Amino acid sequence: MTWVIRSEAKELEPLLLSFFKKRKTTAKVFLEVNGIRTSGEITDYLSNIFLKDILVQAVSRELTELENRGLIELKTWGVYKKNKIDKIFSLSLTLRKDSQLKDVK
Repeated sequence: MTWVIRSEAKELEPLLLSFFKKRKTTAKVFLEVNGIRTSGEITDYLSNIFLKDILVQAVSRELTELENRGLIELKTWGVYKKNKIDKIFSLSLTLRKDSQLKDVK
């Protein structure tokens, strides 16, 4: 699968980055997915970093969207992890270069 994805990288990478560019909240949630944090912990962290209330329901919606698009997968109940696409395209590294996302760890 990795080989197939890499062979289509020129077409896929711009699509992925365009998706995140249009949806900054989704990008922020994606960056916080680490296989350890729950949706509640992601919500708390983002609320503290960006000093605004983010509802856990909104984070859950974004997690569902990311999962439906095949960018993350459920590790255990309430905890998600990024899949190989993140490593193949270095998505997290690229997204962190965005000035609006630089504070997300």
